[in-house]
Amino acid sequence: NVVIFDCEFLDNRIMQFMGTENRGGAVYSDNSVVDFFNSYGILNQASGFMNDIQGGFLFGIDSWIELLNCNIYDNTAKASSTVDASISLISSTLTAKRSILRGNGDLGLFEVKLAQNSHLIAKSSNIQGLQQGINLDETSSALWETGNIDVRSKYAIGPRGVHYLWQVSAGQPENCACVNGDNE
Repeated sequence: NVVIFDCEFLDNRIMQFMGTENRGGAVYSDNSVVDFFNSYGILNQASGFMNDIQGGFLFGIDSWIELLNCNIYDNTAKASSTVDASISLISSTLTAKRSILRGNGDLGLFEVKLAQNSHLIAKSSNIQGLQQGINLDETSSALWETGNIDVRSKYAIGPRGVHYLWQVSAGQPENCACVNGDNE
């Protein structure tokens, strides 16, 4: 198992060239269990020439991935004629809890793409487009537990960048809807 805690994935890029299978702008997971805690992925990009899924932030195959208190936004994935997503999975499961997946869909991308018997479990997360932000094939599924929302997050500048959620206690005029979203 891999545990990633308080990690920044910022502005990573991977390009697929003829004959290569590079995927996952910041993270590639193959037959792994990966837990992300209090981490963020911003401005990562995967691009390729094939009609293939890429994963602007993360690509997972045969993996179990958990996001807990994570911000995943403004990542891009480009393939020649395929609509892709920030997180793309094949035969994998993603659990997103108290996490933000936004801005990745602003350019026509999905927040999450599920293929070949992949599954999403979302709880108390801010996912742009909710069900419309997820692309899944006929073998995959999405389970929407309680507390999921679709609201534009408000960020403030802090010591490690522009990814701090607005909070009255930090001097902003109001709390972002994601602050204290559930009581667990």
